[in-house]
Amino acid sequence: MVLAVPTKLVTALDMRNGDLALLREEPFVLTQKTSTIRKIVDSVFKNAGFTPNVLFETSNNHAIISMIHENICCGILPMYYMDPSDPAITYFELPDHPSWEIVAAYRKGHYISKTARTLIKLAGNYFTQ
Repeated sequence: MVLAVPTKLVTALDMRNGDLALLREEPFVLTQKTSTIRKIVDSVFKNAGFTPNVLFETSNNHAIISMIHENICCGILPMYYMDPSDPAITYFELPDHPSWEIVAAYRKGHYISKTARTLIKLAGNYFTQ
């Protein structure tokens, strides 16, 4: 998980180390409360000692990135949504390096196609990079 902040805001706040507390007055767009990562995101703010100013909640991480890119808000996202080539967004590691585990589960002893096994292997390789 990473903290994503509009680069203009990083410059304005002289935010060199990604101190989340500097953003306590800034708006955030977060994943919906029913999302599998929302508990992790909420614990990040709790550990930082504040409740975020939530502009809105969404189920679409790409919407969060678009809002950050347009200098509207900040967000916390899974690392694989990062685009280091986008100069409009600066990413920071979060304290305690929260993570989100993704699993592929299937019933033991049941048939799993070669295609499904290949997909699981590719996904595993992708998410461990």
